[in-house]
Amino acid sequence: MDPAELSPAARATPPAWLVYAAVFAGGMLGGTTRYLIGLGIPAQPGQIPWGILGVNLVGAFVLALLLAGWVQRGHVSHPWRPFLATGILGSFTTWSTFMADTYRLFLDGAEILAAVYVVGASALGIGAAGLGWWTAQRVVPPVAEVQAA
Repeated sequence: MDPAELSPAARATPPAWLVYAAVFAGGMLGGTTRYLIGLGIPAQPGQIPWGILGVNLVGAFVLALLLAGWVQRGHVSHPWRPFLATGILGSFTTWSTFMADTYRLFLDGAEILAAVYVVGASALGIGAAGLGWWTAQRVVPPVAEVQAA
């Protein structure tokens, strides 16, 4: 089979206004969801902020799963990517809240816990992303298998 036949079909680049609108809409959804989770599972003084930790781990897993799936299928510039990856997951997960919660732990006198939180959350986030990527590699069929079917 000719290698050109295995490559994904060329996709038209969506207009800029549509990409901006997708990021905006996704950002509203992801940021609002994170805010509501933060209200539902608020950070307690001197304790690990479990809600935000969970949000960031879920986000790392899902983002890696999506990105790896798109790479497997040859859809790296898929039109849904700005909405899902940048918009929803970019605003759902948050470095600023992670750092603000860490600073709050320092202010509460839990310096060691703050350090453990930064190192632990970072390691868990890398693990969650790795698990998402690994899962996509096993679940999403490569573009060659999809086109051959």
